[in-house]
Amino acid sequence: MQWFQGDVSEAIQKAISEQKMFIVFVRDDKEESQKMEELCNSDEVKNICTDDLCVAINITVDSEAGQQFGAIYPIAFLPCTFFIENDGIPAAIFPTMEKDKFVEKTEELMAVVRKLKIGESQKPASEAQQQDSPSETTSSDAVGNKEPTNSTSASEEELTKKEKADLLILKAKAKKAQKEKQEAREREQKRRDEGRELSHARRDLAERQAKQLADDLAKRREEERAARERVKQQIKQDREDKVARFEAEKKAREETKQQKVAKKDAEKEAKAQAVKAARDAAARIQFRLPDGSTSYKQFPSDAKFIVVVNHVTKELAPHIPIVRLTTVYPKHEYTQEDHSKSLRDLGLSPNASVIVSHGRASSSSSSSLNPISILMTVLAPLLALIYWFFSLFKSTPTTTTPNDAPSAQQQEPSSISTNDHRDASVRRRNLGGGSNIRRLYDDKPDDEDNATWNGNSTQQM
Repeated sequence: MQWFQGDVSEAIQKAISEQKMFIVFVRDDKEESQKMEELCNSDEVKNICTDDLCVAINITVDSEAGQQFGAIYPIAFLPCTFFIENDGIPAAIFPTMEKDKFVEKTEELMAVVRKLKIGESQKPASEAQQQDSPSETTSSDAVGNKEPTNSTSASEEELTKKEKADLLILKAKAKKAQKEKQEAREREQKRRDEGRELSHARRDLAERQAKQLADDLAKRREEERAARERVKQQIKQDREDKVARFEAEKKAREETKQQKVAKKDAEKEAKAQAVKAARDAAARIQFRLPDGSTSYKQFPSDAKFIVVVNHVTKELAPHIPIVRLTTVYPKHEYTQEDHSKSLRDLGLSPNASVIVSHGRASSSSSSSLNPISILMTVLAPLLALIYWFFSLFKSTPTTTTPNDAPSAQQQEPSSISTNDHRDASVRRRNLGGGSNIRRLYDDKPDDEDNATWNGNSTQQM
């Protein structure tokens, strides 16, 4: 189409004054509007919608002209093309359509406009004909009026045949002119009625088309909405099904896991019970001897403690006159009263650590069996004073004195046996009889002999 470059009001005035079709193309920024605009600018449409038949304008729906146009003509869809007649009634409203269909419908409307233009051009010629006919009628009437006047003034017998023939011809012409005038009037009225009916028909057709398009658009939108709703419901149902399946699988996995855990726990418990029963059936005791060595022995849990005492005194420490058996945790020293108790009752089952050390005789037996010890105990302060007095006059103190014997006599028999045992252990630790390498040995009594030990072989503070 050849778009009008002036204002909208100027385009309307031009269309009305020149009796042309007023075409309005309303668009937006979407792709469909661009396609329809390209279709309107095609050569086929330009050849149909020429400047002598129509005035076309191109407006956007958001512009001021578009808003003013939308206030007068409702815009049901975009893009759309309005074909408006001179009376302001839309002859047709075209939505987005295919190229062939749009060209065909535009050609039909332009054909109607072309016929109307041809009818308007023939109208002045017919009016000029009608103006000539009344003049002839007037002249014939004048002649007719004149002839009767002449005939009244003269007699009818004097008229010649030629005059009668002329009179008949004039009457026939007047009658014919009157008939043609009536027919022209009827034709004009018929043309106007047909034009009015055609205008009404076009308006009704445009209204029906607009209504049909609106109904189709509403139906299509409703179908799309229903389709979207169905898709949403399907998606929602799929999600719910997926969640339900996930929860069911999760629950099944949890149940299987719990069953496996319960089974494992039962197996562990059974194994623990079996191990505990096996361990409770026997008591494995670790003996820590005074020389630092260890020995292990397994006894029945129901065995009496006297069996342990016999094992220590006969096999492990037969050289110790008096054996002292203790445990660190719980801290306990076993006496004669414990000999008749079972190892399970004493808490030595399934395993325990017993410390073997030198025992001491009671005070009553010591006083009755060792009178020399009592004497030495009384004389010890005096001997110490004498030893201190003599040491003041000597340049270097000697390592051995006569007082060593009394001091040595103060030790208990258990201590003497302990020192003998240590001398034997020192001799065993020597590298060889012929070697010059010797180990240093401290003759002082070791506190570890009487120390208490924990179950993990560490000394208790």
